[in-house]
Amino acid sequence: MAKDREGVKSVQKELKGELRRAKKGYKEKIEGKLEDNSTREVWDGLKRITGQKQAGVEPNTESHNTAPRNAKIADVFPCLAVEDLPITQGLCRSQCGLSDPPTASPRSAGDPVQLLKDCGLADINVDGCEVSESCRRKLAELVLSYQDVFSRHKRDCGEAKEFVHRIRLSDDRPFRLPYRRVPPGHYQQLREVLSDMEMKGIISKSLSEYASPLVMVWKKNGDLRICTDFRWLNAKTIKDAHPLPHQADCLAALGGNALFSTMDLTSGFYNVPLHESDRKFTAFTTPMGLYEYNRLPQGLCNSPASFMRMMLSIFGDLNFSSLLCYLDDLLVFAPSEEEALRRLEVVFSRLRANNLKLSQKKYFDRPFILSTDASLDGLGAVLSQVPAGEDKARPIAFASKSLSRSQAKYPAHRLEFLALKWAVCDKFSHWLKGHKFTVWTDNNPLTYIMTKPKLDACEQRWVSKLSPYSFEIKHVPGQLNVVADALSRTPFVKPLGRRLLSEQDCWNRCAVSTTVVCRMHSM
Repeated sequence: MAKDREGVKSVQKELKGELRRAKKGYKEKIEGKLEDNSTREVWDGLKRITGQKQAGVEPNTESHNTAPRNAKIADVFPCLAVEDLPITQGLCRSQCGLSDPPTASPRSAGDPVQLLKDCGLADINVDGCEVSESCRRKLAELVLSYQDVFSRHKRDCGEAKEFVHRIRLSDDRPFRLPYRRVPPGHYQQLREVLSDMEMKGIISKSLSEYASPLVMVWKKNGDLRICTDFRWLNAKTIKDAHPLPHQADCLAALGGNALFSTMDLTSGFYNVPLHESDRKFTAFTTPMGLYEYNRLPQGLCNSPASFMRMMLSIFGDLNFSSLLCYLDDLLVFAPSEEEALRRLEVVFSRLRANNLKLSQKKYFDRPFILSTDASLDGLGAVLSQVPAGEDKARPIAFASKSLSRSQAKYPAHRLEFLALKWAVCDKFSHWLKGHKFTVWTDNNPLTYIMTKPKLDACEQRWVSKLSPYSFEIKHVPGQLNVVADALSRTPFVKPLGRRLLSEQDCWNRCAVSTTVVCRMHSM
């Protein structure tokens, strides 16, 4: 063992000697054998700078020398840092064969993303798109070329060309309803909203013989929304039978695609003008006078059907093939980035041709929360979102389902897994696909189901169906999962046609009541 250690030490000593001789020879090669005078001057300058540094004297920076890229300075003087050389010495990193460290340079003036912000389109989050950098840049350039399609504020809506909404009544006898009293403290805010809507051409002063009451709706942020109670007008309106898309058809169209772009029209219904002769029917009363709508308002019974007819007249040949159109919401899907950009350009061009405008924000970037629960009676699920600046989730969709005979025999953990698979893959797939979300469940073993090493055949099928989705399962106490739990229980209202009491129970209760009454009379 001692001999082995001595052998290792001797080898190490020989290697160190070879290294010293190699460095010395390399130095002699540079000092004596190079023919380039500029390189020799640089070498002399480096020795002079190093000597002054060691002596505590500031280096001489009067001479301006240049070094070729093949000058291996660090190999000769490892103790000399390139940062120690002054800039005036002329020894920059590129000249010494050294690459600059990566720095985060600010966006140039020609950057499309920066230009979006300069054009008032900062709310379009191009950087947040999960695509390649080149596709992100092309998308920003596409938005810039169609920037007139996007609204700049909440009432900057378009006005559809060659399409108007008609109101046909079965009974044209006028009705007049008084306005609902408004607190005097809200007068100023109501005046501002009415004046803004009148200036944008959404409403105008009216001389109509019809009058529906005003409804004031206060948003969470304190803004006022003007609505109208059209129940009396809807009762006289001939209904439009135009259908809305079926959910199953929408889900089937999304298969085989990888990229999805969501958009919605700004103040959707306000993009549709009302026929001049029908505007008088929409008149509504306020403390500031009588107004009528120039655009299609919310609350009319035929507003959804008429709006859907307009959207299909524009995008009908693309619906279910490259986009989904549901009222004012548009979902453009594509299998690749190039195809997604091409389809988006087609949609933007048609919006421009028909003078429709898109909202800059669509709040699918808010986190989704899916609460699920199961019982022996059925399954329940609630889909929620957390608004910006708040810490409480708000529900946006509810779902429940009864169990089949075979499903009712499942054990508790299998039922909870069934509720998760059904809610994600069947009910809310069009909401959750392509987004990260959190699942809340009161069944603790379910939190490990996606990483469970051993699964039976049924669980393997369900896990494979859930694998395309990105989610995290968290456990919550049962007393906090009350909404999903209530949806999974037996309904409180009995279905029609079922006897609440059997005939024998009725006779028994009548007999007991008769006996009690007889005893009371005998007393």
